[in-house]
Amino acid sequence: PVAAKVPRDAQLQQLLQIPQKRKRESKSDADCLQVWRVKGFPRGALCALWDEGIPVTAWAGVTFGLAGGTLAGRVVSIDLQSKGLTGKVPAALKGLTALTELNLNYNKIVMLPAELGELTALTVLRLDGNAMQCGTLVPGGLTALTELTLRKNNLDRLPYRLGGLTALTQLDLGCNKLKNFGGDFWRERWAELGML
Repeated sequence: PVAAKVPRDAQLQQLLQIPQKRKRESKSDADCLQVWRVKGFPRGALCALWDEGIPVTAWAGVTFGLAGGTLAGRVVSIDLQSKGLTGKVPAALKGLTALTELNLNYNKIVMLPAELGELTALTVLRLDGNAMQCGTLVPGGLTALTELTLRKNNLDRLPYRLGGLTALTQLDLGCNKLKNFGGDFWRERWAELGML
């Protein structure tokens, strides 16, 4: 009888008793929203807004891709303007990789998680009327971001990281406490954006 041939890597793992790494299962967009709802902003702000008794696809401010399309079942837009959200945006947002627009205008958000940088499809980010400060601003990695609004926040200077937003064509920084626009680096960037 011929013994079944075991791949060499599997033989080595058996000999060394090294467990094979499991592939991480990706969560669906609905799962990410459920986590965001429960573990998100303080005081259950999203629990009050997003009722567990109705389908996630019918939650206020959440837009899913069209049925039958390539983005069916994927969250493409979230509009939570003026919903009384406070504190830091939850990291669970990182699982919404098809998200193209995020509107968090006129809340009391103070910080964005670094994980937001994993949203490489995000083109529009609206954060007007929050409590953002320079050190808590936009994470890197938002390579598709074309529009960023930060009007009426607590910005006193520009973070260098904003310069990495290479697709940016619209930037609104009005009504902040900006004193320093970052010297030559920013003058060149403002010229590229047509803002000088």
